[in-house]
Amino acid sequence: TVKAFSTRSSLEATTIIYVRVLDQNDLSPIFFPATYNETLPEDFALHAPVLKVTAEDADLGVNGEILFWIKEQTETFAIHPSMGVVTLTRRLKYAERSVHELTIVAQDRATIFRGGGQSSVAKVSLRVRQVNLYGPEIYVYVLQ
Repeated sequence: TVKAFSTRSSLEATTIIYVRVLDQNDLSPIFFPATYNETLPEDFALHAPVLKVTAEDADLGVNGEILFWIKEQTETFAIHPSMGVVTLTRRLKYAERSVHELTIVAQDRATIFRGGGQSSVAKVSLRVRQVNLYGPEIYVYVLQ
């Protein structure tokens, strides 16, 4: 409440002023944990969830809303931009690559609306476990 009055006369007025404090985007997202390690069998199902990354941002509004993306270009993995769920998009082949290293970026949405957003990264190491793709074949012959 603000009260104004005149020293020369008996006039005065009172009004209520509402002040809205806006959040400043001063905090970066924080991953919990900052590193992820998983082992996947070579025959892991396509489009199945591999893992879920988690990050929090203590800012308010769009300053605290997080989008996830994979820093490296990859055709093998994808991430849901708001949920942080990493999925397999291409078959794993142990003979071609036994470990996949990814950098996941968490960036607040202030970047989209105002520019100058905050971000942080988490490291993901995915080991591929070799699977016997060619099981034994048994042939049975009947001898007479």
